[in-house]
Amino acid sequence: MTEIPKYLQFEENYENLAIKGLAKVNLYGVNARYSEELSDQKIQVIFENSGNLDEAILMQGDYRKYTAYEGTMSFVIATNRANIRNHAEKLAKARFIMLPENELLKNEYYQILETKEESSNTEVSEELNSDVTVVTFAIKYQVSG
Repeated sequence: MTEIPKYLQFEENYENLAIKGLAKVNLYGVNARYSEELSDQKIQVIFENSGNLDEAILMQGDYRKYTAYEGTMSFVIATNRANIRNHAEKLAKARFIMLPENELLKNEYYQILETKEESSNTEVSEELNSDVTVVTFAIKYQVSG
């Protein structure tokens, strides 16, 4: 059986890096794919790969090998209005994690080329009595694995 390189697990690798980064700023992150409900106590994280960067191509024999990719990292942050009033602080901490100079996403597989906040959308969940914000960042990265 052929062993698949771990660096190709972009989604899981980046989600785990973000969860570790959240822990470093005293927040609890979970993989959104495995979480069933929103909670004050958990920030959901999801990474989606968007594809290759056209400008990063190597020729290997007769074919092109793309060495850089782009994707989006989203944080789903819920804050119950009756219990906790730190929604803006949670958003700031997610933004802090995504600043490349803080190196909280630094790892053995990828070199971060660029991060950029793409959007921040907030809705009020009457059912949960919570503000729910999805903040999304674009990431461009080079594979070094």
